[in-house]
Amino acid sequence: MYLILASLLAAASATEPAAPPPVVNVQRAEAPSAPGPASLQQRINALAEPFDRRSGVAVQSVEDRWTVGVNTGQSFQQQSVFKTWVAAAALDAIDRGSLRWDEPIRIEPADLIFPYQPMAKEVPPEGRAFTVEELVRWSVIHSDNPSVDALLKRLDGPAAVQATLKRLGVNGIRIDVGERDLHAMFDQSRSELAAAPAEQKADVFERIFSDPRNSATPAGTVDALARLQRGELLSPLSTERLLGIMAETGTGLNRLKAGTPAGWTLAHKTGTGGDLDGATNGTNNIGVMTAPNGRRYAVAVFIWGARRPLAENERLMADVAKAVAEWETARAADSR
Repeated sequence: MYLILASLLAAASATEPAAPPPVVNVQRAEAPSAPGPASLQQRINALAEPFDRRSGVAVQSVEDRWTVGVNTGQSFQQQSVFKTWVAAAALDAIDRGSLRWDEPIRIEPADLIFPYQPMAKEVPPEGRAFTVEELVRWSVIHSDNPSVDALLKRLDGPAAVQATLKRLGVNGIRIDVGERDLHAMFDQSRSELAAAPAEQKADVFERIFSDPRNSATPAGTVDALARLQRGELLSPLSTERLLGIMAETGTGLNRLKAGTPAGWTLAHKTGTGGDLDGATNGTNNIGVMTAPNGRRYAVAVFIWGARRPLAENERLMADVAKAVAEWETARAADSR
């Protein structure tokens, strides 16, 4: 995540800044991987309409493999959502024998440079070692920043993680930098906006918000999530570990989680950026919703550059989850 403003950090789920989507024409119903239900597509269209090109939503049926959504092929800054894929790369390394789940990795006081770093309270002045398992849990459940950078370093950096995703056949997801660089990029963006003459601010804003680094498309994200859930990315044990940890995520309680009904489960990861000239630098949530009957849906909602209150951004995510659950409930009733 880029530098999260202190006030934002204190407030919401987990925090992390960056830069939003390329300026393109909105495409309301991009071609799905397989024909999806028109009623759910129409519901998502209506929910996302007020956000225009500043939001991207995708839903994929894990079993049937159709995708519906809005701006599904547009790139959005992931913020801390990228920690999901660093964790996946770590588990892939374990599957391949180049990393151990219980391998110790040291965190030193010099690594604790972020406004948001909940693990800091566990690091004494002399530093300490954490296992890979602990770092994955800190980075996913708590969206901790030093932990994901430590994992990235052990995995030989963002380029190596990107190579892993490519080898696994994951498309539409970029891992270009870690948290330290994301924060520096956000600082630079704020400085550029502050220094820009009034007549140039809009152009500077759009340039910043079209930075492709650490971005992802909603379609690529739900495809990767669905493949993870089907066991196509990792070993059975690693798949169980990652989805189990995602189910413990403690951030974003007003997002997908708020729209997930009782009896359903949600394995998810949030991402939240700071404020840039009154616009969100990323309010995101991705995850897999599982119905009581076992049917599963990969869901991704990205909001990037919208000048709306956090509560409105989060309500869109909750409403998307609710729409998915209601559609599945109706489908199951009709199939009886």
